Amino acid sequence: MSGSATLRPSTVAEPVRSQGHRRHRRARSRVRMPLAVTAATQAVWLFWWAATDHRAPAAGYGGADPYGLYTAALRGSVRLAGGAGPLALAQTTLAALALGYTAAALARLGTRARWTAPTALLLAAAPPTGAFVVALAPDVPSTVCAVLATAAALRLLARRADGTLDGRGPVLRLDLLVLAAALLGLGTLHPHGPLVVLLTAVPLLLLLGGARRRIALATAVAVVVPVVLGIVRIPGVHRPPAHTVHALRLGDLAVAYHRDPGAFTAAERADLAAAAPLADWDLAGERCYRAPEFTGPADQWTTLLGRRPDLVLAARLCRGQLAWSVGPGPAELGGATGVAAPGTTGGPLGRAAAWLHTAFRVPQLDWLLWRGATWSWIACAALLVHARRHRLPAALPVGAAVLLAVQAGLLATATGQDHRTMAPALFLGPLLLTLVTAPRRRNA
Repeated sequence: MSGSATLRPSTVAEPVRSQGHRRHRRARSRVRMPLAVTAATQAVWLFWWAATDHRAPAAGYGGADPYGLYTAALRGSVRLAGGAGPLALAQTTLAALALGYTAAALARLGTRARWTAPTALLLAAAPPTGAFVVALAPDVPSTVCAVLATAAALRLLARRADGTLDGRGPVLRLDLLVLAAALLGLGTLHPHGPLVVLLTAVPLLLLLGGARRRIALATAVAVVVPVVLGIVRIPGVHRPPAHTVHALRLGDLAVAYHRDPGAFTAAERADLAAAAPLADWDLAGERCYRAPEFTGPADQWTTLLGRRPDLVLAARLCRGQLAWSVGPGPAELGGATGVAAPGTTGGPLGRAAAWLHTAFRVPQLDWLLWRGATWSWIACAALLVHARRHRLPAALPVGAAVLLAVQAGLLATATGQDHRTMAPALFLGPLLLTLVTAPRRRNA
């Protein structure tokens, strides 16, 4: 009896200690894994950073900077360091942190590190994403914000599934803060930021009820700040002209005229001819993937929409092809995916980076390596598989909120085939694909 009495406490305490040890190991793993991903991807991105020529003019770059914030940062880097090296290095650090945070979010949904870590390393090494992060364009920080917003939304979704979204704590506050900062970054750095933020927020507000008020506040700030920045000019910052509604409608009219000149009345054709020869309208419509290089009576767009909506919608789908089409259009008509060559140095690292970038431009793989639309559909498919397997229907609308918002915004406003405008999908697609490896939960 005495022997059994002395053994009973140890047999009861042993499972308790074992469970506590497992919980402690899981807690340490949740911290160490994203830190390891961050450190590893940062090390890889240092290669691209060292191989890139960071000498940049103080005036800026050739991209769209809607509120001049990126131009101001670039000017500051040039003045303080004589080049854009510090700014590019900051971009790599932010991107590495975003991948580590996303890996942690995917782990909350069941994906294991043996899938997310190699995927993150591949994204850092491959030219479509590796060289992109050290490019001097506001597309880089806005893409990082898109990745962070998706990861934060997934972490909040995991909390909703666990029933802890209504709780409190530093980790929950951190996730909400990351989401708010990411939405603000999207709103101020993306060419169509307020539209993308609003479209992103809709599924989050509908499906993450426990944090609805805080998400609504973050959305309001991310929309109001760009409006204020549109009124207040940053001194000494030159803003490139943004694509206006007039230019977008003009392009749609050109495509519609090319496809069916008879849809226009004689008076409307005379108005078009007064702006540019009808042959130019026809040629611009044939090359619907690019914006026309002339101005004209864009007010006819509304009239044509009421009379021939099929022509206007077909023109918009053609001009926004980068947002939805897996394959590019004819190169001779301007439909090829636009990929800028990286500005590399002349040393061994620069030559290696240039060789890698050129090797990845093989035309047969353009649809996979450079087309964000491809990875958007792959990501949606992976989220759907995860949602059905784990009985979590909200996974698709919440996980794809940013991707679909970027696609919708680009479909409505696209004027070219620059792959950078769909860069968020190039990052999020491969990462979200790892969700299909998440094992089914026992209680699912």
